[in-house]
Amino acid sequence: MLVKLRQADTEVSGHLVVLGLIFHDPPYVPLAVVWSAKDTFPAVVPLDDCEIVDARLPPDWKIAHVRRGNVVRLAPSDFLEEGFWSCVLNGDETAVTRFNAITEELLRFHALHHV
Repeated sequence: MLVKLRQADTEVSGHLVVLGLIFHDPPYVPLAVVWSAKDTFPAVVPLDDCEIVDARLPPDWKIAHVRRGNVVRLAPSDFLEEGFWSCVLNGDETAVTRFNAITEELLRFHALHHV
């Protein structure tokens, strides 16, 4: 999925790759984990703040249900693993390498559909 932020005054511009979607019980809005190739780390933004540019999701994405808080997440399976994001943010070499490989796959997926 590709999105762009609706807010014109933001530092983030252009198309952002969605790395995952997070759904909570109401009244919470769905969240998107977004990233661009010029960013080091992804950001989490309300999906309401995004304009969807390409709604396609790679077919290998998985769904995870977290009973605590009744949260449903949709993302590449590695991104759903317990502790993955902590490892990435702490600079764990294996996790960072996997993050980079998955984001490259997502960039290729969307490039193939926007030729």
